[in-house]
Amino acid sequence: MDAPLNVEDPPRDEILRTALELDASAYDAAFIALAKIYNCPLINAERSTTPWVIKLGKHAVTLSSP
Repeated sequence: MDAPLNVEDPPRDEILRTALELDASAYDAAFIALAKIYNCPLINAERSTTPWVIKLGKHAVTLSSP
């Protein structure tokens, strides 16, 4: 519980732009925008056929269920 925690809010215009561009919900777009801002892959549990997962390509790492 002593681990540092950073709270980040991506710019709202970036969330909207990402949501419209990738046909994603605002919730998903917030995480996608943060991954883009920090230049890191987005680890997710979405289906690999989800449109925004397909559009992100190698930048979206989908976890498979056991």
